[in-house]
Amino acid sequence: MAEVAHTTGTLVNDRNQRLWYQKHVPQQTELRGLLVFLHGILEHSSRYNDLLNTFALTGFAVYAMDYVGHGRSEGERGYFDRYTDVVDDVDRLVHFAKDELKETHPNVKSIVVVGVSFGGLVANLTLLKKTHQIDAAVLCAPAINVPRTLTLNIQAYFGSVLSNTCPTWRVVPGVKVSDLSAEPDVLAAREQDDLITTGHLSTRVGNETLLAFDLVDKLKHSITLPVLIVVGTLEKVVCLRSIETYHHDIASQDKELKVFDNMGHLLLNEANRGAVYNHITSWLTVRPALVAHSESQNTSYLFIRIRLIFSGKPTLLHFPWQTMAEFQAVILAGGSGVRLYPLTEETPKPLLPVNNHPLLYYQLALLEKSGFSDVLVITTTEMKDQICDYTLRQYGGKIGIDVVAVEGDGGETADALRAVADRIRSDFIVVAGDLVTDCVLQNVADLHRINDASVTMLLKQEMVEEPTKGSKSKEKPRRDREMIDCIGLVEADSRVVHIAHSIFANDDMEGNEDVEMPLALLKRRPRINMHTDLYDAHVYIFPHWVLDLLHEKKHIASIKADLIPHLVRRQFRGPQALAESVRGKLQSPQHVANDLSVSCGGKDEDDVMKVFAYILPSNAYCERADTKEAYNAMTKEVKSKWRLQ
Repeated sequence: MAEVAHTTGTLVNDRNQRLWYQKHVPQQTELRGLLVFLHGILEHSSRYNDLLNTFALTGFAVYAMDYVGHGRSEGERGYFDRYTDVVDDVDRLVHFAKDELKETHPNVKSIVVVGVSFGGLVANLTLLKKTHQIDAAVLCAPAINVPRTLTLNIQAYFGSVLSNTCPTWRVVPGVKVSDLSAEPDVLAAREQDDLITTGHLSTRVGNETLLAFDLVDKLKHSITLPVLIVVGTLEKVVCLRSIETYHHDIASQDKELKVFDNMGHLLLNEANRGAVYNHITSWLTVRPALVAHSESQNTSYLFIRIRLIFSGKPTLLHFPWQTMAEFQAVILAGGSGVRLYPLTEETPKPLLPVNNHPLLYYQLALLEKSGFSDVLVITTTEMKDQICDYTLRQYGGKIGIDVVAVEGDGGETADALRAVADRIRSDFIVVAGDLVTDCVLQNVADLHRINDASVTMLLKQEMVEEPTKGSKSKEKPRRDREMIDCIGLVEADSRVVHIAHSIFANDDMEGNEDVEMPLALLKRRPRINMHTDLYDAHVYIFPHWVLDLLHEKKHIASIKADLIPHLVRRQFRGPQALAESVRGKLQSPQHVANDLSVSCGGKDEDDVMKVFAYILPSNAYCERADTKEAYNAMTKEVKSKWRLQ
């Protein structure tokens, strides 16, 4: 058996804080991989040295560090400012370990993350950030989530406020020591450990932990790497039901939930810990990915924002491993097609033919290509039978299709969403039933995630009818003047700060009327471009809470005419804008996807409601069959320009 070299040192993070780390490296030529160990909150990594040494004896180079404010690392005891700071520090450790091993063991490619309690939460955040390709994860009594009772939601709201005003105020109750273990010797050893912080948690740490729970819960479906979870039957600290739900929901094909009898939260320190050690090491040693690194082992999903020196604007890059797992897809296929009459006299608008396929085919194919496994199609009772006949007998794709009829004529678009709200369980993407586009929906989703937007809408430059050869007529828009909108976009990031629909609906208007802007907005966003050459493609990505807003605001009938302007107007009004819009749904407005992106811009504390637009590149095809002119042009263009098939 090879000897294990144990050494310690310090790293300096990007906030100029010294972090203590240790490594256990077996003195042998070939290693299985790098194993990164993440300890629990208020404790330190040295409590687990026996386990770390065991991992090393099985052939792993083991690296562990004490988080900022923990153990031997610098910082206020038990405190971190943002959970992303902890994740960034873990990234720093992994980079450091990889650089060291590159010199001594250049063949080491595989990486394993092992997290205990709060460290299990940090492990999940590390997987989701995807700075490194992780090949397996072991979660020991992991903190995954907590049941959101009414009391907790109220506490969370006020905690989020205190987190900003009194971040270091220690009022969040900690774990009862007696709940950690049923073994007195284990509790006594913990009490004598001077490096463990005791007492209440700070408001900032409590709030950040809840935010991290939300992110993991939102994106857990995208985790695909091998995962082992170990927990004891006497667990009283973390939520067993949340762990079971997590185990069920992650997309991993190789996953195991191992429950040990008569063991508590500190199962890695208890008398029977050897059984836990043996199960973990046995599980690790038989994983193929930990013998030879596999490029096909994608660990999880991550959205990335990369700033390129290209036209001076942020550019989103699409990667083939991106998924849309956290979104539910909805197609609005109930339009009456008045502007297409008489074409729609006998054929429902969604089934009008375009290049040997009905219109509905193109939205279904788009969503299927984007990775959706199922879709909710909303239509009217009058159209349902014909649409069901097409989806069941003719479409032939793999996507699951649930056709739902709304009573009567279906009302407006927001009315349709309100009517099926109980069927929408997550954040969702809405696609018009008359749209044909080769847009990469992942790019729209990336923009939405990065900005933690209240809505992200798809815009495309208005297409015109080119004059026939030899004709003296000018280019003709495909839409009537009354359908032209005025959209104000922040030059730097396509933030939508003004929207006025049908600005030429009044024949007396010439489009040169004054546009009023709040002074507060102009101070924050001084460079705003006004557009009348962009049209709304009717593709929207919404967070789930928008359905609660529709429930509260019954007067909102149309997505385009009512809901989008409502969200635009309520920007820059602070957290109360969300609270006022959605009564009884008070949650922290600071979401976490934006924190995990690479961004150079600062954030306004009251920047809660956010509306963004994804502008399709000029070479992308996007058209709606919402007028006869547009439909006729579409039937000619799809075969030559459309690139979805």
